[in-house]
Amino acid sequence: MVKVDDKAEANRAYNYPYTAIEEVLSNAVYHKSYDDRNPIEVRIEPTSIIVYSLAGPMPPITNNDLQNERVLSRNYRNRRIGDLLKELDMTEGRSTGFPKIYRAMRNNGSPDPIFKTDDLNQYFLAELPVHPAFVGDNVAQDVVENVVENVVDRLDLIVLLLKEDNTLSAVQLAKQLGVTSRTIQRDLEKLSKAGRIKHVGPDKGGSWEIL
Repeated sequence: MVKVDDKAEANRAYNYPYTAIEEVLSNAVYHKSYDDRNPIEVRIEPTSIIVYSLAGPMPPITNNDLQNERVLSRNYRNRRIGDLLKELDMTEGRSTGFPKIYRAMRNNGSPDPIFKTDDLNQYFLAELPVHPAFVGDNVAQDVVENVVENVVDRLDLIVLLLKEDNTLSAVQLAKQLGVTSRTIQRDLEKLSKAGRIKHVGPDKGGSWEIL
């Protein structure tokens, strides 16, 4: 979670979006070959969650097909299990699983998921990479620095706008910069404390002097 000045809510990101995890696990249960006694494996690595199950996707689906964001199949295992998962609102059917996972990962700012099988479709592997902010301290620091850099850029823009028209109000500046007037008011206070600008005249009205 990173707090920024241009909105009330903080920027939130999860290490793994719940929707993607639920969909990957539900699909593993749905499509597993229960003739094979090996269980579904879930491995939590430092940089990803990996779900491994036997067997692989039903023919004619190949590994190349799994690299697409939408995979269409006419053959399904375990239709009764699929019907149960649909009743529990854990799956939707109609080949919506892959798009849902991709969408959840991207909405969270995470890397795209990875799906694999072998040439004989003996296994199916789904990997969800962790959000970059949770990889390590260096990456998390980069996220914070990018946010700070954007704020600094906005302060410079405010000074430039006031140089062109020193009578602009916080509301007018907010409209031009696409943020709230409350954010602009905080920015103006920062600029004033930094000695870059000075308000001259009454609180309502007056003008700004560029220092």
